[in-house]
Amino acid sequence: MTRGRLLFLSVALVAVVVLAVPLGNRKLTEYVESDAFRRELDKQTSKGLHFEGEYQTIRRTGLLTVETDGFKARNGVKAFKTLSTGEVDAKFNPWGIFLRRWELEYIHIPSGRAEIQTYEPKPENKPPKPWYAVFLPERVHLNRVVCDSADVTWQLRGRKAGFFETYLLITPYGRDFEYRAERGVMKTGIVPDLVLHQLHLLITKELLTLYDLELAPSAKSSGRIRVSGWAGMKNDKSVSAEMNFSEIPVDPWIPKAWARLIKGRASGNVAWQGTDMRMESSSGWGEVRLEDGRVAGARFLEDVASLIGKSIDTVSLSRFSLGFEWKYPRVQVKQMDIEAEGVFRLKGTATINKKSLSGELQLGVTPEYLEWLPKAERVFTRQRDGYLWTTVQLGGTMADPQEDLSPRVAELLKKSPAAALGLLIRGIGEWFENSVTE
Repeated sequence: MTRGRLLFLSVALVAVVVLAVPLGNRKLTEYVESDAFRRELDKQTSKGLHFEGEYQTIRRTGLLTVETDGFKARNGVKAFKTLSTGEVDAKFNPWGIFLRRWELEYIHIPSGRAEIQTYEPKPENKPPKPWYAVFLPERVHLNRVVCDSADVTWQLRGRKAGFFETYLLITPYGRDFEYRAERGVMKTGIVPDLVLHQLHLLITKELLTLYDLELAPSAKSSGRIRVSGWAGMKNDKSVSAEMNFSEIPVDPWIPKAWARLIKGRASGNVAWQGTDMRMESSSGWGEVRLEDGRVAGARFLEDVASLIGKSIDTVSLSRFSLGFEWKYPRVQVKQMDIEAEGVFRLKGTATINKKSLSGELQLGVTPEYLEWLPKAERVFTRQRDGYLWTTVQLGGTMADPQEDLSPRVAELLKKSPAAALGLLIRGIGEWFENSVTE
């Protein structure tokens, strides 16, 4: 029998089956809703997605449409670890058989949950196909999958992270899939929860491409975080990503002890690259700017106020910018420029190498804030832009930072007993006043 005749017979057979559907409607309904059909569907779906899956009761709702009460899967060995849904609607396209595929026009899922994981691709031992397999569909093709409320989660440093209650759209890209999402919340347990505005992601066997991820601190916030990048999925595990952020309130992102003191909105850029996802193989750069920055209620402001005899409740930062570069484990902070106009200005660089700290800062203070220090010009030796400047050397570790300014100031006070006594008396007076008030 020639190949042309075989193709004609297979097409004719499919056409007869399709035309016979209305005639055998009752029998077809009985088969689609039978346990035998459901078990076969369990088997084919599990084989295609590499997990142990099970459908709930299946009902035929039209000529080519069905629905099920739900689907659950576990013990996934590839991208999906677990999967569960509520009620599912689907429509079958019989003409896909001519393209040798089981084609579903759409799958609609009102709500569902999926846990994903990273995995190492392994060669699969596929049993030989029978001779007639050339006439049968060889794969499943999904035209459109919609989930109105999806929880897509993964493990991040031992914590459950993911996108919650998001709208998810899955469409084909060749034999791979493209994912789009909007609404919902991203939770990591490491950074504050963020509102998801949109996500556009393509996953192939070779590459994960993140076209756009847009997040916001809250539903009403004008602040935005935008991320794009890619990651290798097979032999090449390299990663590259860029993040741009604007008008992000800083207090939820810093330690609570600092958050009570420092306020402002941060903007900037960060670029990340590495041979894999591990921090140890990473490098990158970034820059940060702070708008409407202020420091209030800090103990060091009280100490300064005690020294100069003036009340300082809040310091507004007229500028705050810095750049940084890292190549694990070394981080360099550079182009630092922090100013509270009329009070101080700080410029310079700092380097963190593992736990050690080093650097050189230029500290400028206005003359009125140095009136308490006798012969301040011996330490603050340069005058420029309305400030008296000194160089400060950094050392020590992150847990125990050291600087050489305090010893120099202490030496001046040793040489001026009257100034030191005045500071002591002023401190005792403030302590007594606070004790009476309390």
